Parts: sequence; C-alpha cells; structure tokens
Amino acid sequence: MAYLLQYKSMSHLKKNIKYFLLILFCLSTSRLAAQGQWTVSGSLTRGLTGAAAVVVDSTIYVLGGYSDSTQNVVNWIQKFDPESGQFTYVTQMKSRRTHFFAVVSDSNIYYTGGEFGSGHHTAGTLECFNLRTGLVTAIDTNRKYNRFFISGIVADSILYLVGGAPTEGSPPSGLNPYIMEFNLNKKEITYNYSGMFSNNLLRSGHITIIYNSYLYIFGGNYNTVLAEVFRYSLNDKTLQRIFPNMTVPRTNAAAVITNNGNAELLIMGGFNEGNSALNSVEKFIFRSSSITSQFFPPMNIKRKNFNSVLLGDNVYVFGGKNEFGQSVRDIEKFQLLTTAEDLMDEIPKSFLLEQNYPNPFNPSTVISFQIKNENRVALTIYDALGNIVKVLQDEILQSGLYNRQWDAVGISSGIYFYELITQPTNQSENLDKAFRQVKKMMLLK
Repeated sequence: MAYLLQYKSMSHLKKNIKYFLLILFCLSTSRLAAQGQWTVSGSLTRGLTGAAAVVVDSTIYVLGGYSDSTQNVVNWIQKFDPESGQFTYVTQMKSRRTHFFAVVSDSNIYYTGGEFGSGHHTAGTLECFNLRTGLVTAIDTNRKYNRFFISGIVADSILYLVGGAPTEGSPPSGLNPYIMEFNLNKKEITYNYSGMFSNNLLRSGHITIIYNSYLYIFGGNYNTVLAEVFRYSLNDKTLQRIFPNMTVPRTNAAAVITNNGNAELLIMGGFNEGNSALNSVEKFIFRSSSITSQFFPPMNIKRKNFNSVLLGDNVYVFGGKNEFGQSVRDIEKFQLLTTAEDLMDEIPKSFLLEQNYPNPFNPSTVISFQIKNENRVALTIYDALGNIVKVLQDEILQSGLYNRQWDAVGISSGIYFYELITQPTNQSENLDKAFRQVKKMMLLK
C-alpha cells in the first residue's frame, strides 16, 4: 500500500511539473511575440566574415572581409541588397582588410585597421571612399593604425579610434594609445589618450556609441572577454568605469544605434569563454544621466564577426561564423516598433519583477526588473529550502529597467526562487512604499 501511494504521488508530481513547464513555455513565447521576433529573410550568395558595413541614403555598403568564394581576404567595396542577398561590386580599397571598422561622414566612408591574413598588417593607412567621385584615397599613414578588431565612431568631424589588437607593424611598446582622435578636416591625429588600457594593455573588439558628449565603450577582450562598460569624456579626456555591466561578457559582436525618442543601442552576438558564438541581444537605453539595459529577443542563429545595419525600421544581420566555425549565409531581420506609444520616453511608473528568460534554463538565465525611483535594491536567489544561493544585486539603483544574469554553473537541477526587495533611500518616504516580489524558475541539466 505504501508503495502504491508513493507511486501515485510521484505520478502526480510529474504531471504537475509537465503543466508547470507548459505554462512557463506559453508565458515566454507570448512575451517574445509581444516584442517581435527575428526572422530569416534571405540568404547570402556567398559567405563573408569580418567585413565592415555602413548605410548611406538607404544603400548598404559592405567593405572587405574574408570571402568564401575566393578563400581569401578581399579589398572589395560592394553594395548589398538584404532582401536578395546579392552583392554588387563598386570599387576596391587600396588594401585587403578583415576585422576592421568603417564609418560614414558626409559623403565619405572612412575605414582603417584590420589585417589581410595571419596577423599581417595593412600598411597603417586610414583610407577614404568618396561616394560622389568614386575615388579611394589614403588620407593618413601611421603605424598606430596597425590594429585589428579596432573600434571607432565619428562625431562632429572627429573620428574616434578605440583599442584594437596590435599587428606586426604596430609601434613599439609605449607608443600605442588606447583612444585616438582624428580630425577629418585637418586630416591628422589631434589627441592621443594614453591612460588606462594603452600600450601593452590594449583591449580589442569593443562596441562604441557617442551620447551627450561621452563615448561609451562596451565589452571587448583583454586576456578574458569583458562585460564592463566605460565612459570617455569628449571634453575632459577622462575615462571611467560605469554601471550596469552588460549581462553577458562579449567581444566581436555587432551593434546598431536606434533613436526612438532616446538613443538606444542593440548589441548582438559575439562570443565569450563559455560560448564560441552568441545569439543573445542586449538593449541599452541612454538618458541624460544614466543608461539602463532591457530584455531583447535573441537572434535565431549564433554569430560572431558578422555585420549589422539599421535600414528604415528593420535591423538586418548577415555574415559571420557560427559556434562551429562555419560561415553563416542566412540573413536575419527584426522589425522595430515605431508607433506613437513606442516612441514615448518610457520612465517606469511602477515596480515590476519579470519572469526570467529562458525558463527552464541551462546553465544561465536573465532576470529583468524595473525600478520606479531611486531605491536600494536586493535581488536574491534561494533554493527550495530557503537557503541563499546567490545575491545578484544589493545596491542603490536609479529609476529604470535592469537585466541581471545568473550563471548556474555547478548548481544542481531543481526549482529555485528569486526575490526582489526595494527600499526607498529617501528617509521621508513611508516604509509601506517598499516593494517585494518572489518568482519561481527551473534549472534543468
């Protein structure tokens, strides 16, 4: 009889677990549907890795990269149609390049850095492709440009070059600044930042954005893949670390900048020590005094060393390699929401703890929450017996949307709980304005 009761209990438990998993799946998929999803919109006619891509007047230009068709690094400048996957040859750069960057200013595409295979440098040139004349010229030569996985961005006729891994033609130790400012009008480097991360400490593979006189630098690689975020003052020439970090360490990622009332940055893919390629996407929202991160649906395919562009209301990603080192030919598209409601400056009006995603998960998951105003915030994970497993957050946070990742490496499968507690920092506010919520998640290995 005891055995029969035990059997019925186990059967009942398994049945409940199945219902629980089904509900969680429905919640997760409905959340994705509400925010949109990535779709495969086409296929490349040939694989391309480590290229640079820019948009000029609704035309996508793709420069260089490693081409499957030639089995080599190329110097082509091509137009690209993301709907058909077709490339149209335009002209060629003076050097073959891969793992470099390109930016647009006025009617010119500027590019520098990279390599043409096995660490060989590209003669330390900064080149310009003039879209009006069709001419390609080298506007400066400097050994400091001999870096690959270099990042850059342009603002007010100043080209900011950030980090990069030195190649064989780089200057000797002590002469490699972390950030260089190149004046496009004077056609010369007008400032070198040689503080943190310069010379032998150069970091590479960053994502960069300029907002409100600051250059923000995300992630990258130096001995390990980083999740850190730094801010460089364009006025004071100072560099400092800021928070929050990215939820996932990543390098060799791609990004697009959107502007739905606020400056928004989508950081996609890349890789880290635990993942040879990523499909996760992070959304950062920039406001006057702070940045916040927000959940964004993942891509269908894991990618690194690929390209991303914003064309109209669509974000396109193409090229790169997957987690197996294979060229990815599928083109993915995400349509951004642009209704009047979406364009509002959405400052949270309440506290909220969302269901973690993915759920069930193995080995990592992201927990999202929003804070109405400045509060001391504690986010804690417990096991089924109420023991503390991990404290993910315990500090004062400003109003905003936040993501925190839990990496459950070395943790046993099972049911876990996460609790969000907020406490007003203003002593005059009542204690009844504190917020507490608990949710359940499942780790399946």
